[in-house]
This record gives sequence, structure tokens and C-alpha cells, in this order.
Amino acid sequence: MATEPRVWKRDRKLRLSYEVSHRIHCSSIYPIAAPNGSTVLLYGHEKGLRIVWRGGRRVREQPPKSSRGRANGLGRSEHAMMIDGDQDEYEGEEDEQDSDCPYPTITQDVDIEVGAAVLRIAVPSFPSLPFSPLLDLTKSHMFVALAYSNGMNTLFKIPLAPPASYDRAVWVEKVIEEVALSSDGSIANDLAIKILPVDGEPRAEAQDRLIAGQVLVASTAKAVNIWRLGLKADPTAKLETSTDPIARLALTGRKVSFHPSSGIAQLSITDTSGAVRIFELPALGTSTQRPSSRTSITSAHAVHGTERRWVTSYLTPFFSPDGTASLARRKKILDAKWILGGRAIFALLHDGEWGIWSSTSTAVSNKNVDEDFAIHGFLGTSSTAEVADAGKQKKAGSKLAPMTPNTRKAKAENLFSGSPRTPGTASTGGISIAYTAHRSGQVDESLVLWYDGAIYSIPSVQAFWQRSTNNSSGSGFGSLYAPGLTHITDIDLMNEHITSISQFASSAAQTSSLGQMNTQRDLLISAEHRFIIAQNLAPPTSSRPLFSAPAPTELPPPARDQLMLDAGELDLGGMNRMLEHMANDAKTKRVGFAS
Repeated sequence: MATEPRVWKRDRKLRLSYEVSHRIHCSSIYPIAAPNGSTVLLYGHEKGLRIVWRGGRRVREQPPKSSRGRANGLGRSEHAMMIDGDQDEYEGEEDEQDSDCPYPTITQDVDIEVGAAVLRIAVPSFPSLPFSPLLDLTKSHMFVALAYSNGMNTLFKIPLAPPASYDRAVWVEKVIEEVALSSDGSIANDLAIKILPVDGEPRAEAQDRLIAGQVLVASTAKAVNIWRLGLKADPTAKLETSTDPIARLALTGRKVSFHPSSGIAQLSITDTSGAVRIFELPALGTSTQRPSSRTSITSAHAVHGTERRWVTSYLTPFFSPDGTASLARRKKILDAKWILGGRAIFALLHDGEWGIWSSTSTAVSNKNVDEDFAIHGFLGTSSTAEVADAGKQKKAGSKLAPMTPNTRKAKAENLFSGSPRTPGTASTGGISIAYTAHRSGQVDESLVLWYDGAIYSIPSVQAFWQRSTNNSSGSGFGSLYAPGLTHITDIDLMNEHITSISQFASSAAQTSSLGQMNTQRDLLISAEHRFIIAQNLAPPTSSRPLFSAPAPTELPPPARDQLMLDAGELDLGGMNRMLEHMANDAKTKRVGFAS
């Protein structure tokens, strides 16, 4: 990855483009910052996984005396203590940024080769960080689930702290933990991961293991596999080695997503029939028989006991490709994510329609099935119309069109769009959700979705929901002028397709200032061979406090002398200056056309 990007700036928008030599299959931003203040970026390529630390203090390049001559014989526990325990391993300050184009630099990167291409990356979300039993663990290590091109799925436990440049090879070999998750060998369409704490105090299970939480991993392919691994509160403890799935559902899925609440173990599964189905898992500590063969696969429409159950199904509207009612089928779902703290689901459909299903609707409570969106709309109506009319024969005539303000704007947007969509090809798209905890303790969400080459944003989902549903009895987020769905332009994709989009953590000003609550977050956009960071520059701020009086301005000498004369404090020097000023004014006066 190139450490020096191509920089483009306009007004308060900064665009950074990093080119890479290999193909990018997926990328993600870990939601917790490293101990040195860096933001951790992860992306999968043809040979494995690359971890990038952006910003923060650099690691000192001088090896500690305790590690010299012992790199080959260093044990994992000693190495982890050296990395995590040394308080003087970082530089005193971060790299200086250009005042005209300020952006964090790449301070470190590490490659993890796995022998196959990494096609999917999943990281946990922390809407409200964190839980006391796992506080130290989640602040020191990151948990990343990966899906490979050879059909394997793995779980990595990686330190958040970056290694030194001289120690990267040992760091990858000795410090990183990898657990293979057994599956049927099918290439995963999607992955999801969640960290759940135990209720109350950590509990002891077999072999005197003190379990403080669990890692849930779900993958979807020809079947949906769900794994559960126990977590100890000690960050140096190793992961479990038992990796058989606790549930295997005979359902061909496209997308999976865990419920955002830290105390609910529910999974949304988007299948190929145009439905989002909610599956509930047993709580930690419940006796669960692990399926050991393919004959133990759970039916997608069956409920076995009270441990696992299907909760709700959300169905998309019908459409007819050829206008024939007999061929009508449900619209396909490109992506679906939980929003509003798990009280609703946002879905993006294949034709550019988006919609929100609410879990509090009467249809869900009565039938456990919901076929109606509470809110819905369309993206890219112009492109949709072009695809619909593509089969019609165009009339002969001139191909030149007059340049009007509307056509000029359309041309300008096309210059910055991605690869144009060809009629007859499948649409691509996805959804990114990020969480913001405000001072009041409430958690809001920022949503970014992309459809083919267009990117849209909802800075505040709570405000968007309350404004759209005309709910005036909310908690104070929404208003009549709350932000809606915004089209993000000026993203130069160099005619490449978008593979994924992630959102950077919001700054302290955005989470605490009332006027900055609904501003757009910085974005990490991964194309096929480049990363694009869309960064918003902070407006220039005055050093004067908001309610303080402005600093007095110095008056010119004639005005100052006049004030002193009115106050009776003008001295002889001031009288002379006033007389000279009056004489000069008399010389400059002209009458009529006299020269």
C-alpha cells in the first residue's frame, strides 16, 4: 500500500487515494482505536490479510534491551508482555500534519499470508463500549473473522498495538492467534461476528475455565453455520480449539448480521428468496448439542425446543420483470442491517429501492411476518429508467444534445462515478452502520449505502426516522429540519467498482457539540485496486469564546484624538495632530471643475 496518497482538496473536502498493487476483495475499520491512538484498517487481498495503522504515535525503532538476541527463542507470553506492557515503546508525539491538507499518515502495516485470497472480513461492533468483564480484553485485542477463497473460515485474535518494524515477522508468528472454524467447504457469501458478555459474574465451565463472554461467528453459503467460542477475561488467555458449529441451518443466505444489543443473541439472515429472517440463539451456558454431521442440519422452517427459534420474517415487495403478473416474484436484497438499536432493519434492494422494516409494527406482532416497509424510497431513478428503456429501439437522429445546467450537472457527476452499469448485469451494493454515543448516554447511528457507483449517507438514523414518521414525541434527536438521505459526490473511483465502504470513528467535536451531531463521518471506500478516504476538514475556529466580548480594535489617530478631546484629556501633541489633519483636509477639497 502506498504510504503517500494522491491528494485532492476543494473547500472543506479532502480526498486521499492510495493505490495498491493487488486486488482488494474487502476492507473494514476496527471500531476500537489502538493504544497509541491509531485507527486500524484491515483489508483482504489475493494472498491474505493486511493490517494498517493510520495516525497515532509511531513505535520506537530502537529495540528494547530485553529483546536483543532473543527474538528466535522468545515465547508467546513473554512477547505479548513486551508489546503490551512497555509504556515507553511509542514516540512522544504524533507526526506533524500539513496545515493546508491535514491528514494522518500510515505509521505501520503488517501482512498476514494465509495461502488463499481473503474474500470477507467481519469485525464486531460496540454500540456502547464496553462490558466490565471484557473491558481489558476488548481494549487490548481485536477479533476478526475471515472467509477464504478455498472455503475455509477462521477467527483471528490480534493485538491492537502495532509492532515495531524490526519485529513484524516475529509478531505475526508468535503473537497472533488463529482458530479454524469447521464448515462444509463452501465459499462464504458473508460473515458476521459478535462479542457477548455473560450475565453477572464470570462463570466456570468445564476444566475450571472462567468464561467472561463469548464470540459468536456466523457465515452464510449453501447453509448458515454459527460458531460460539468462550472468552476469558485475561487478555493473555488462548482461544478455544473446539470449532464445531452450534447451529447449522439449511438456508441459502446472502447476508448475515447480528443484533447490535450486547445482551441479545439474534441473527438476521438475508436469503435468496427476498426475505430477511430473524433467528434467535440460546444464551451462554445453555446445554447445546453440537451437530457432528450433515444429517444434523436444522431445517430453515423448523423450531426445535425453546433454545433456538425463528422469530420474525420480513418480505420484500413483488415485481414483474416482463410486466406479467404470473411471473411476479419478490425483489432480491443486496444488503440488510439492523438500525435503531435493533428496533428496525434497513434493506437495500436490487432495483435501487430501499426500505425500513419496523419490529414494532402490528403485522410482526400478529403473524411474525411483515411485508410492508414503514419507510421506503428509491435510489438512482435516472439510471433505473435508462436500464428499463435500454431494450427499446432508439429513434434515428442527432446524438448531440444542448448543454443545459441540468445536463452539465449530470455530466459532472458521471466524471466522478465508478464503472458504468451495463444493461442486463446484476446490481451491486452494500450498507455500512457506525455508532455514536452522545453525552446524554443515547446511541445514534450513521448509515452509508452504496448502489453500483453511487454513494448515499444518512448522518443520523434516529433523526431521519423521527422526521420521516412524523414522530414529535422522540428523545430529542429529530426535528423538522433533520438531515435526510444525502448523495455523496466528488468521489473519483477511476472507473473501478466499489468493493466495500466503512466509516471512521467520529471526532470528539461531533459527539459533544450540538451543531456537529449530524455531520458526515469520514469514509474509507475500497475499490478494486485503490483506497479512497473521503475526509471532511474542520472549519476554522476562532480562539475567542462564544459568549465573550470581542477584542477591542485600535482606532486611527484622528478618531482617537477626537475621543480624548471630547473627554477633555487631549494634550498639546494631540492638538497639533488635529490642526495638521484639518489643514490637510482643506488642501484636498476642490470646487466645481477646478483642477
